[in-house]
Amino acid sequence: MRSAKELIRSNLYGIRYISTRVVRRSTTRNEKKLDTKKYQNYEELIQNYNVLNHNLIELPQITRQVFSKDNTPSFLLIESLFSHFSNTYFYKLRQLVLTLNYSFSEGHFVSSAILLRSILEMICHHWYFLIRQRELVNTIHKISPNLKSKKHRTQVLTAVTNKLYEIYKLLDRANTGSNFPWNSHLGLNIENTPKQLHVMEAVEDLEKKYLLQNITVCYRK
Repeated sequence: MRSAKELIRSNLYGIRYISTRVVRRSTTRNEKKLDTKKYQNYEELIQNYNVLNHNLIELPQITRQVFSKDNTPSFLLIESLFSHFSNTYFYKLRQLVLTLNYSFSEGHFVSSAILLRSILEMICHHWYFLIRQRELVNTIHKISPNLKSKKHRTQVLTAVTNKLYEIYKLLDRANTGSNFPWNSHLGLNIENTPKQLHVMEAVEDLEKKYLLQNITVCYRK
């Protein structure tokens, strides 16, 4: 008798096979309808989609996370928050893609369009915070060698700490951001949770940073 993990993996590969078959049928039909440039873009999309399916299948079925109880900005705390940030993203993405594969295979194209929009929103949200964290980490890498200098060590430590705190704030907002007035609702006087990122801000930011075209136009439609 196969284990639960083997059954899940078999199901995932089965869904990927179905999605690939549906896509190939669609590709054959669309080759006659699209001009050369658009068809090349379409083929690239299909190839990337199959790669995405393969990579998501390789994710462990269960993952454990270690959370730090100390909220003082530190590498350990940031690692803990980043682990939650990444795992939440990838496992949500896998669930959406698997559901999208099923919708494709059953010809539920209205559901597919809604799922594609959800995937776009989640990717833009994730990259909005990831890009900013990467920029801060690169800055830390650039100034860290100056810690060897006794003359500038205090100044550099302060700068590194400030950058760590900025990364912490980004991760905290990504993981817990909310626009709900918790204080007034619960009658408490505590520090407000970070403001939730509006999805359109994330979409427009990705479009601008990578000089992509028509994302916001397609999204609004």
